[in-house]
Amino acid sequence: MSALRDIATTLETRKELRREIRTTYAQTVATAYAVLGMGLLSLFLIEQINEGSVDAMLRSNVGRITLIAAGGIYAFGVWLVRRMTRVEV
Repeated sequence: MSALRDIATTLETRKELRREIRTTYAQTVATAYAVLGMGLLSLFLIEQINEGSVDAMLRSNVGRITLIAAGGIYAFGVWLVRRMTRVEV
């Protein structure tokens, strides 16, 4: 009987620990997506302030490379945060 009680207690503790970890890391993942969204919103804001600026960036090779690099860095950051917050208990 004691062994079954210990197993049940251990399983309940692991379940609660998983829930706490998921709750803690949910904020981190949400922040990663918020940063990604801020990058996209800043691109739209630049377009609203100075119309045609994004079009001019897309026409030049330097602008295209910069936009692709920025998108890659943002995507890598989100992937990295999601990868780091994946915890098995």
